[in-house]
Amino acid sequence: MAPFGKRLRRYHHSRGHGPLRLHPAAVVGICLGAAVLITLIVGNLLNMFLDDDTYWKLTAGEETETADLPTQQSAVRDVNAYPYLLGSSLDGIIGQSSASVRLNRTDGSLLYTSDVASYYGIAGNGEVALSESVADLGAFVPYVSGVFYSHAFDAATSDLRYAETAKESAILREFLNAGGSEVLILGLPLEAERTDEVISYLKTVRLAAGRSPIGVAIPREVAAREENWELLARLWETCDFLALDLSAETVDGSDLDDAGISENAAALLEDCRYLLSAYDMRLLFSETQTALISTAVTQMRRDFQILGNEP
Repeated sequence: MAPFGKRLRRYHHSRGHGPLRLHPAAVVGICLGAAVLITLIVGNLLNMFLDDDTYWKLTAGEETETADLPTQQSAVRDVNAYPYLLGSSLDGIIGQSSASVRLNRTDGSLLYTSDVASYYGIAGNGEVALSESVADLGAFVPYVSGVFYSHAFDAATSDLRYAETAKESAILREFLNAGGSEVLILGLPLEAERTDEVISYLKTVRLAAGRSPIGVAIPREVAAREENWELLARLWETCDFLALDLSAETVDGSDLDDAGISENAAALLEDCRYLLSAYDMRLLFSETQTALISTAVTQMRRDFQILGNEP
């Protein structure tokens, strides 16, 4: 007689039974459980060995850039800079975080007197001393932006333009050394054929300015021309910041409501949205553009500067 164990094996074989089989649902459950366990283990290991930023990128993915985010990001601080005339009463500017100070008139004459002005024989306001006026302002307003109208390119020859560039660099350097925080330059010839000259001028001024920011105001009509994309790109690479100059724009502010919003002004600002975003531009208004200023303030625009009236 065959042993009992052998008979049992033959019995099972004869009945057609193989190894113990699990129900398909049980197999799926085991696989899911294993996947969850592996995910938890890997996640914990990533969290232990990777920094927070890398871990977030791996687990959540990169954030999608939206139209509201600038494609370029200026390193210069955002300002809400209100106009102030050197030598005038400080009552109207106290409490503001930034001031916008005109350094000269559109004809080039300075609105103060200084050692550099005297050295070059530049006409100015003899009743206002630069150093004392900027120091008095700086005691109440922490950030002072100087607005300067360049006339270096009015000179007839390249040698004379070079000499004028050196003079203007000295003027701006003196203002910054007196306590100015930055300079915004207006009046540059922003035509494609003069781009190299403008870039050379800006490099000279930036060298004189040291670590202080230098910006360029670009009229909206210039910035909006499709063919000027290279000009904007080169200015961005050379300067510390760019300002979209709306000071010459005419806006019907008769629709200004009680909340401080003008739909006409809001429409203009919306039209500028791409330029502001793409180059992280600062808005530049004229003091007389009350509807634009009110709308920008009510909309809590983060970066704007107001150009004071010429005295």
